[in-house]
Amino acid sequence: MGAARFGPASGDRATSVQAEMVSRVMIIEIPDLESDTDYTYEAVATDLSDNVLTSPVLTFTTLSAPDVASPIVIGGPAVSGISQTQATVSWKTDEPAFSRVVYDSLDITLASFRSSLGEEPSTVHIRRLTGLTAATTYNFQVVSIDLAGNTSQIDGEYFETLAEPDTTPPRLTATPTITSFLSDGLTVT
Repeated sequence: MGAARFGPASGDRATSVQAEMVSRVMIIEIPDLESDTDYTYEAVATDLSDNVLTSPVLTFTTLSAPDVASPIVIGGPAVSGISQTQATVSWKTDEPAFSRVVYDSLDITLASFRSSLGEEPSTVHIRRLTGLTAATTYNFQVVSIDLAGNTSQIDGEYFETLAEPDTTPPRLTATPTITSFLSDGLTVT
């Protein structure tokens, strides 16, 4: 027959759990442990003659609880540096995450453009969009992916790229005519 006494490393081993004996191996399952916690334990085995053997006190640490929460956008998204062919999208998340921007001049679809995925996780995300078309309205979505693979997608506001500058010089549509002479100038129409 076997048992294990265990408890938090900072306390005593007051909790006891019965062990399953398989041949000469004691299998002990300890339920309801707290995640990311240090515990101490000792195994106690009793034979048919009531002889007791107690192991040395050992220590283990339970695993951290899995991260199942998606990154939360706590600032932005904001668009800046808009030109005819570029714009910069920035935002902040509550935890380090990889990031990208999905954008299109129409509705966001699977075929929409995507910025590169950031190489390093960060809480501050800045993605430059290039190759945009002048005088075009774009909608976008920021995507943040934390180290556990949890993803959040937040729709941003629309932005419009600047129009190409007018570089065409004015043209005369009629021949200029001098209509009056003055002492200090003349009038041309």
